[in-house]
Amino acid sequence: MDIIPLDYVVEPYYMNIGKNSPGSAEFNAFKEDLETNNGIKFFSRVQDVPSASKEDGVKRLAIISARTADNPELFSSCLDIGCDAIFLVRRFIHIVSRIGSILIYFYTFSSILIGETRSTFSL
Repeated sequence: MDIIPLDYVVEPYYMNIGKNSPGSAEFNAFKEDLETNNGIKFFSRVQDVPSASKEDGVKRLAIISARTADNPELFSSCLDIGCDAIFLVRRFIHIVSRIGSILIYFYTFSSILIGETRSTFSL
């Protein structure tokens, strides 16, 4: 079985407007531990994550677990940084029409998995 490394984490809430909210101290301790002990890099925006390099043959998976209203922008940003597969953890089907052309473009080149607590299916 291949080991797939976790290289990047994007956390827009605790690294921006929620930096002083409840849970932020725990998040910061978690972040510091992963950065120090595992070399994982944290970003507040998907756009700040280094683009995937196709030359080295490495594939990139994005896992999106966010507010449904934020999913189209996050989805599009993941495409922009070269993700080969996207796993959407929250309901997404009812807003696909908002990103229809992006979804069609992505589907022709990559994989999309949409997951909920009880099921996962491919488009």
